[in-house]
Amino acid sequence: MKRIEPINLTGPRAYFTAFDHRIVQRTTNLQDLRKEVERKLKLLLLIKSRITCGASHLTSEFAYSFFRDNPFLLKEGHIIPALSNDKKDIGELFEDKKLKNKKEIIEFYKENVSWTVNWEIVDNSSWFRNRFIEEFENDASLMRKRLTSIKSKQFKDIIATIKAKRTLSRTVIDNIARQLPSTERNVLLAFRELVYHISGARVVNCESALPQENYIDFDLADLENKRTRLSEDQILWKLFIELAFESLQKRPIPIDLLDMLSFQDILAIRLPILDSTFQSRYDVLVNAVVQGIKPDSPSFLLNADQLSILSIGLAETFKTVLDDEMPKFLKKRAISSAKKLGTVTTSVALGALGFIPVLSAVTGTMSILKDTPALLVNVGQTYSSLKSLAKSEEYYFNKERLLKKQIEDIDISEKSEFLDMLDMLSTLISHRTRI
Repeated sequence: MKRIEPINLTGPRAYFTAFDHRIVQRTTNLQDLRKEVERKLKLLLLIKSRITCGASHLTSEFAYSFFRDNPFLLKEGHIIPALSNDKKDIGELFEDKKLKNKKEIIEFYKENVSWTVNWEIVDNSSWFRNRFIEEFENDASLMRKRLTSIKSKQFKDIIATIKAKRTLSRTVIDNIARQLPSTERNVLLAFRELVYHISGARVVNCESALPQENYIDFDLADLENKRTRLSEDQILWKLFIELAFESLQKRPIPIDLLDMLSFQDILAIRLPILDSTFQSRYDVLVNAVVQGIKPDSPSFLLNADQLSILSIGLAETFKTVLDDEMPKFLKKRAISSAKKLGTVTTSVALGALGFIPVLSAVTGTMSILKDTPALLVNVGQTYSSLKSLAKSEEYYFNKERLLKKQIEDIDISEKSEFLDMLDMLSTLISHRTRI
């Protein structure tokens, strides 16, 4: 087993958390969860060159069953477990586990895990703790605005509880949540999971990929009515970058067809994104996003021409993968006609292809601004009907409208360039979401 440092991970990459034991334990139908995990991994592997996951998440029977059926994903390094620096090997993670076939599972991972990525446990836990302190202390934070029935004294008690901990675990937040009304409890637990997943992604230098879509973020009404702690420039940047990423890869795809493609098919289809020039250009784009959100950046708003060049080049690669390579494999698998990718009927479930990166809800936190691709949270979307897809199109229309208003209202020198770029992004998204 070779151990690598997070800084050596490059290109489009994501931290995957759907094997989290908390998700597995609260799932009543593991067969449905297995199908959901397979779909999400296929989507991520199509558009990301590397996936990492917490090594501790591999210790369940559920995770073992999946990797036992797909050992090459670990063996060939398509999925790399993140192992904390205080552990010497995967086997140490099983010391307190009560599994009937524990020895068999340990031997399997020792034989098939070719790489792990290192991470610092103290750094991770401290960052997780500090985010909660900042969110609770800031009256304008997203979480404070959602916890509407909590009184000032209770906020102070919660802050004191968290500050008394040198490090913070999810269990501590569980205990705090039990004292809250059900609506506020759900908000706190959703935010806990959001920060937990971003924290895990941060220490392994990856974008995060949420295992479900109900984590809280600023909605368009919050942004339009300035009910956030984000500055005017940061609101513009958040909207602009999200539309830019959506224009790169957003495609409707029948979930049924995705199920027919094996993981080996997926790995072959996505070969163009493994090209070294694509990897480096993607890193330039992500670095530009991170730099652009910083208030002290010498060039706060990335030059629209540069972003345009990056986006167009990357979009061509995604087009090769999604519009050219995938239909070829569908034909090879003898699935009627590749044209079905563009002529979906209401009888077929729809999935918006890929996890679309959005800027994290905690982007406004000063201490995260110097951080990494973890600023980008990959959110998956699934549509069960053409009606729900139409609602998505309405959402993008409103997002574009708000961004245009933000560009017109803000005092920036690149106003006309941004408006031109917005027109281009809007056209791309409209074309790619058309059924």
